Amino acid sequence: MLISIALSLLGVASLLLAPIELLAPPGIDPVAFKWLSLIQPAILAVLAVVLGHSLAHRNGLDAPALRALVTRQPLAPVLVGQIKPGILVGLAAGLVLAAYKTFTDGQIASALELPMATRLLYGGITEEFIARWGLMSLGVWLAAKVIGNGNQSRSLQFWAGNCFAAVLFSIGHIPALLVATPPSWLIMAALAGNFLPALAFGWLFQHRGLEAAVIAHAAAHVAASIYLALI
Repeated sequence: MLISIALSLLGVASLLLAPIELLAPPGIDPVAFKWLSLIQPAILAVLAVVLGHSLAHRNGLDAPALRALVTRQPLAPVLVGQIKPGILVGLAAGLVLAAYKTFTDGQIASALELPMATRLLYGGITEEFIARWGLMSLGVWLAAKVIGNGNQSRSLQFWAGNCFAAVLFSIGHIPALLVATPPSWLIMAALAGNFLPALAFGWLFQHRGLEAAVIAHAAAHVAASIYLALI
């Protein structure tokens, strides 16, 4: 669990590369504001890691590469089974992100346009620990309590947990909208633009492990940047 916490906090630390100080309210020291802004995501990341380690394995979810690393098992065979599907899903998710950014051009706070390093570390690692490892594991666990643990209900449990995490993940991106009172179309675009990739990352988490979702999330940011540069 300590490795997971360290990785998730590395992503939080990468937020220091972003110009968050530009969002500081009047009268607040920008540097202090920047450092204080790390507290909430750091707490969320640690809580999500603890939650995931408590619930993921009992619900059939796993982080096989991390498990292999901790138990000193061969790591390469695990990654081989994760890299290709992760990149393929990431390429598709990148198209969705590029379309979303194009559609909402000028409506997203420019100060929140994160540098690529932050997108890869915070988006690819920390957000996956929060949304998939923590929230999806919690969602699947809650669904199992409501639906039951029969074999026929397993798929429904996973999709319920996946949707639960994807909805919360999407809502979490609403504050990035530039306008104080965003119109309904902009809110729906923000929700859809984040919900669809999140579902795909959740599917990968279920079938290939957390690291595949991390690879896909990071690849989506790279692919979206390339797509947008080519437009």
